[in-house]
Amino acid sequence: MKIVFKEALLQKIKPLVKPGLGVCFAIGAFFFFLLACAGNPAAVFILVPLSFILAMFAGALLFPSFGGKFANNLCMPRSFLKAEPIQLSPISGLIGNRRYNEAIEKLNIILEKKPFCPNANLMLMEIYIDQLEQPEKATEIIEKYFRRSRIKPFHENIELMLRYSDLCEATGQTMQALILLKHEAKRKGYAAHEKRMLSNRIDILEGNIN
Repeated sequence: MKIVFKEALLQKIKPLVKPGLGVCFAIGAFFFFLLACAGNPAAVFILVPLSFILAMFAGALLFPSFGGKFANNLCMPRSFLKAEPIQLSPISGLIGNRRYNEAIEKLNIILEKKPFCPNANLMLMEIYIDQLEQPEKATEIIEKYFRRSRIKPFHENIELMLRYSDLCEATGQTMQALILLKHEAKRKGYAAHEKRMLSNRIDILEGNIN
C-alpha cells in the first residue's frame, strides 16, 4: 500500500516540478532586478544579466512552447536552418512516363540552385545512361560534380563513382576512373563500408589493366 501511495503521490507531484521551478526562477529574476535598480551601479553589470538568464529559464519552464521557439531562434537563426529537402518524386514520375526532356529541364533548374545535390546529379546521370544512352553526357555530369572542391562525402557519391568507373571502363578510360576513385578514397567522411566499396572497385580496375 505504501508503494502504491508513493507512486500516486509522485504522479501528482511530477507535473508541478517544472512550473514550481519556473516560479522560483521568476522570483529570483525579479529579486536580482530590484537589487540592480537599488544597488551599486557597478553591480548592475552582474545583476542585470543574471536576472535576464533567470527570466529565460523561468519562461522556458512556465511556457515550454514559447521557450522552445525562443531557444531555437537564439541558437539557430533562420538563415542557418537546414533548407527543405529537394522533392525529386515528381521528376521520378516524369521519367516513369518517359518524359525525359522535361525531367532533364527540371533537374537542371535544381542543379543551378543546388549544384552539390548528389541525388539530382545521380538522377540526371541515370537518365543519360539508362534512358537516352548518351554516356558522354553522363560522364560530363559526374566529372563536373567531382571537380567542385566543396563536395561533401555523401553516400550517393559512391554510386556516382561506381557508375562513372563503368562508363570509363567501357570507353577505354579506366585510368581516368582510377584517378577519381583514388582521390575520393583518401577523403575523410566516408563510412568504412563505403571506403571498402571504393577500394574493391580500384582493385578490380587495376586488375583489368594488368
